[in-house]
Amino acid sequence: MAADLKRLLGRRLTTLRESKNLKQHQLGRMVGKDNRYISSVETGRVYPSPAMIMALSRALNYPVSEFYFIEGIDDDPKALRRIIESLVAVSNASRLRRFLRHMLVTLEE
Repeated sequence: MAADLKRLLGRRLTTLRESKNLKQHQLGRMVGKDNRYISSVETGRVYPSPAMIMALSRALNYPVSEFYFIEGIDDDPKALRRIIESLVAVSNASRLRRFLRHMLVTLEE
């Protein structure tokens, strides 16, 4: 996983958590983790699993897509390519097929 993506996701998690006025230990309790895990994600040392991103999404009451919206980055094609490439690099064949389907459906709209 690209370090940039881990840091960006971590910063986004911090923003979303703070928007709900939650401390790291409170969010950790809501998702079955301790504050050290939440801190590790927020500082970019750990990239959460898809299941954990779903749990964080539910706990914070935000759609999963909110974790990947990073203001200023979404406007830069080079930055978007780096993020997409880092996701593709760690994906198995099943996930790559899903990415492809989503992209094809989006192109048809």
